Amino acid sequence: MKAPPPFLLGLTLALWGWQTGWLWVAVVLGVAIELPRWARWHWELELGDFRQLWTITVLLFLGAFAYVFAAQEGMSAMTTFLGGSNFTQRTRAMETAARSVLIFFQWLPLVFYPLVMAQFYSGRAALPAGLFRRLGRWKAAGKDQAAADGGPALHLGYPYFGVCVLAASAVNEQRLWFFAALAPLMAYALWPARSPRYRPVVWASLWLVGAILGAGVVAGLREMSALANHLQTLWLSAPSGRALNSKESRTMIGQMGRAKGSGRIVMRVTVLSGNGGLPLLRETAYTIYRAETWQSAGARRDFMPVYPETNETSWVFLEAPAHREVIISAYLEGGRGLLAVPHGLTRLDELPVFDLKTNHLGVLRVDVGPGLVEYRARSTEAATLDSAPDPTFDLDVPEAERPALAQVAAQLKLDELPLPQRVRAIESFFNLHFEYSLYQTMAAAQYTNHVHPTPLAWFLLQGRKGHCEYFATATVLLLRQAGIPARYVTGWSVQESAGPGKYVIRGRHAHAWCLYWDAQARLWRELDTTPGTWLGLEENQRGWWEPVADAFSWLYWQFSRLRWGQGQLRQYVFWVLMAAVLLLAARFAWEARRRRRRHSSKAAPAEALARAGLDSEFFAVEKRLAQMGLARAPHEPLTLWLQRIAPELPPDWPPWEPVVRLHYRLRFDPQSLGPEERARLRQESAALLEQLEAWRRRQGKPAGRRG
Repeated sequence: MKAPPPFLLGLTLALWGWQTGWLWVAVVLGVAIELPRWARWHWELELGDFRQLWTITVLLFLGAFAYVFAAQEGMSAMTTFLGGSNFTQRTRAMETAARSVLIFFQWLPLVFYPLVMAQFYSGRAALPAGLFRRLGRWKAAGKDQAAADGGPALHLGYPYFGVCVLAASAVNEQRLWFFAALAPLMAYALWPARSPRYRPVVWASLWLVGAILGAGVVAGLREMSALANHLQTLWLSAPSGRALNSKESRTMIGQMGRAKGSGRIVMRVTVLSGNGGLPLLRETAYTIYRAETWQSAGARRDFMPVYPETNETSWVFLEAPAHREVIISAYLEGGRGLLAVPHGLTRLDELPVFDLKTNHLGVLRVDVGPGLVEYRARSTEAATLDSAPDPTFDLDVPEAERPALAQVAAQLKLDELPLPQRVRAIESFFNLHFEYSLYQTMAAAQYTNHVHPTPLAWFLLQGRKGHCEYFATATVLLLRQAGIPARYVTGWSVQESAGPGKYVIRGRHAHAWCLYWDAQARLWRELDTTPGTWLGLEENQRGWWEPVADAFSWLYWQFSRLRWGQGQLRQYVFWVLMAAVLLLAARFAWEARRRRRRHSSKAAPAEALARAGLDSEFFAVEKRLAQMGLARAPHEPLTLWLQRIAPELPPDWPPWEPVVRLHYRLRFDPQSLGPEERARLRQESAALLEQLEAWRRRQGKPAGRRG
């Protein structure tokens, strides 16, 4: 493969910089890559050096890929897409992953630039293709090994041109001017490879037609992309579980079929201390139920900022002694999200966020923060963040649900019981007469008087099977029917152990329960009427692949902790990197020293061999013959030279083969000559000089060069 024509790579880099917003950087890189065409100096690089550069380039490629995906949360986006709980999460996850790939493509010219520059400045017309088939060892070859590497030779100019075009094309939005600039560059790049059978006008016309067709294909691809996005919307908007929305939660009440949760790990919890059983971690709370949807309402539903203490990572909510302490590690997609906290939260520590807000329902929302937070939450049983009951909303019962609720309330005789006993009666009602089920169905034969019941009425009066959203919603409305303020809460159940005091929370551990107002204690209390059998039924959804997925999840969690400064590992990263740099520097210094020794050990015998025999007396004979006009031509062997000038030598010239043989042995034989042979070479060379001088005197010619 030949080198690209002049200015092609410089112009292509300028196009890349124009599209990515790095124009001045691209101009500097383009000028630097075009300079070797006119520079008189070059680098002395061996194939071993290129092998090392290729290894470094591969490491840069992998490092850039890892960095871009980490910086853009690409891996988190992929896991979110596979286990996202709603359409918005999945769409944003796909957009984040696609953006990560595009940004990585835009970096490629910088990744391969050092390798291409090395070839240009080394003056090598081509490199063996076998050089790029494997990663090189960390040592340079002492000589060219193109034949050993095998395969055709290539120049990196055209492959780098393709990389730059790909990077420039990776920008999200391409305008007409981009194609107008790209088409001449492509023509200029392919012009040297055109077929000589066609006239330039024909070739240019065909190229123009191809450019027009290419622009049409791009326009068609845009239309197909819009259609694909529409189909993607239809696919992703399928029911996928609970939505993490602080103002509205669309439940799965009334949906037929199996409710299946994700096995993806979403949080990790460490219980340091606590009274009673494992805690429920709440995220959201709602007050109004309409058409199988819970909503938050009230004049104070908007979030208000919470200000941290002076250390910027501690947030105090209540001045009360803590009865429980847990450490929660959770991801925040894009640095935003709702915090899962135990009921009765008093303070949060080690929470490095910049904008924390809460509302009157006790929901905590982070608007600006890292991608992973690991915070310490303390809670109490004597107070809560939630505002006092609002009769307008916390006692609201939908008109469509009142007949069924009134029938159950009459069956339980709630009006005749004191308020505390009403709560226990409702709890006992669900524990004794209901079952947990992930599968829902409503048969037409169960309808009475041709009246179509609401899903919740069917659950209370006929089916009496359902998942946690049925139980939590029915409990809240029954409490309100009995005159007790109640709220609907969603969050997570801590149940799966991962070691002493450690737990993991998966997508299928999402849970719903209720809060009711204890008028005597004047605080909100939690009430979970979902049968405990739901834990085992949810665990039955565990797939055989979960241990493998958990291992990757743990590795990504550790990487995220390091990246976002959580835990104690990051403080050692600097020293680890410094140690690695020092080790690499020592390795390179040792390799360079060994390389110099190897070259010196190889050069010493060669130099000794070159110096051996320089004191041979036959050189005086050769010099005298050159003065007489019988000089040896450059690179002419000694024996051929003597045969050529033999007619011009004296008739009585003695045989020269013995003295030449002794001269060669003194020059090139490792054993050299013995003392007797060395003396004979000296004597015979002196005799040849004397005969030359005598012959010149007899001829009557001066001793100098022949005229």
